[in-house]
Amino acid sequence: MKHLLILLLYLTSCVNSQIELKKIQLEPGVEISRQTLSSDGSSFAFKYEKEGKEYLQINDKKIGPFESISVFSLSPDGLRYAIQYDENAAEYFRVDEKVFGPFQNTGRVFFSKDSKSFGVVYFKNSDEKYVQVNEKIFGPFDGSSYDVAIPEDVSKFYFWYNKGKEYFIQWGDKQIGPFEDEPNPTVSKDCSVLGYSYKKEKKSFIQVGDKTFVPFDYAYGPFLSKDASHYAFEFKKDDNTYVQVDKQTFGPYYKISRLSLSDDGLSYSFIYSKDGKHYVLRNEKTYGPYDKVDDIALSYDGSILGIRYVDDEKLYARVNDNIVGPIENVFYPNFSKSGKRIAWQYVKDGGRYIQVDAETFGPFEECTIPTFSADEKNYCFTYSDKTGAYLQYKNKKYGPYPWIEYSHTKENKLVIAYIRKGDNFISLESIK
Repeated sequence: MKHLLILLLYLTSCVNSQIELKKIQLEPGVEISRQTLSSDGSSFAFKYEKEGKEYLQINDKKIGPFESISVFSLSPDGLRYAIQYDENAAEYFRVDEKVFGPFQNTGRVFFSKDSKSFGVVYFKNSDEKYVQVNEKIFGPFDGSSYDVAIPEDVSKFYFWYNKGKEYFIQWGDKQIGPFEDEPNPTVSKDCSVLGYSYKKEKKSFIQVGDKTFVPFDYAYGPFLSKDASHYAFEFKKDDNTYVQVDKQTFGPYYKISRLSLSDDGLSYSFIYSKDGKHYVLRNEKTYGPYDKVDDIALSYDGSILGIRYVDDEKLYARVNDNIVGPIENVFYPNFSKSGKRIAWQYVKDGGRYIQVDAETFGPFEECTIPTFSADEKNYCFTYSDKTGAYLQYKNKKYGPYPWIEYSHTKENKLVIAYIRKGDNFISLESIK
């Protein structure tokens, strides 16, 4: 009996170590909406209405009242928040306890990956557009990017803007320009190199760091490898379209689209049209001809290529050499962090199916495209039917609930947030 008791205590401690539970109390009688979970799973936020006013609740903290909350977001570490709201016919945004405004219109507030910085674009009036990064304000401008890009190195934030007919790029504290038209800036994932296309004297140019590629009739790109040691872009000359990958040029083509480059720069892919047919080129391999190619997706490491194409008026999906179809619809995939795994969704005979590598799930009435854990060993997805919403993780089903949210943490845990019918609290579970 003593040994049995010890065994039961041991098993109980194992189960408890696998699941940690937290509860968030709700205001009596309120209905929540627009719920979201921070990337690390530490904070859960939702909006609710009470006595004609709107409130935001983050874990047990209540913020408000507001006339109307349009958008809210959490930083990746769950410690900061942003709210965009309307008050007295004007728009405001609030980051933590600090309020900014009034404005005519505000864009979405974005947090950096380290959660320490934020960026936002807004109009003070119809003629004055501003970009703000933390406390630093740029402007007024006549026009600019819809949002400010904040890469891993926060000091390398970037956006474009124009004053009259002159266009510029702001890269951290550096101003680049002027140009004759809207530029197309991008930064390598290691934040070391800025690339962009631009127009000058009615010709198009490509810039990668300090390298300038000769004027073209038209140019788009560049696409950079992680360390910017490799690059790719498209250009037009004498009414023909070409693709350049490092020092190699492909073409001429009538038209190309969806040019992609892997993180290491050793794999590339794009769609091109020739003699009324569509083809996909992936390194040295050509796929096609097809009647039409709608889209392609190249994984980060270049090992997986997905193609959405039409033949004989029927839709198909191809992942490397595996073909599914004919189908009714297919959606852009999610890749694991390295790019070695793929998850996607398609519709066949009215039902929705999920494909994770070679494994198929379904049919479902509604479902999400699975996402992978940081170590890529596990994946998770949600689905719903008339009985409610469910989540599947490690071959285990959770639900039904009215709704369910989840996040993969850096520590390879899964955090789920849900509410049961009749409960006046939200449950957060951390699953190892």
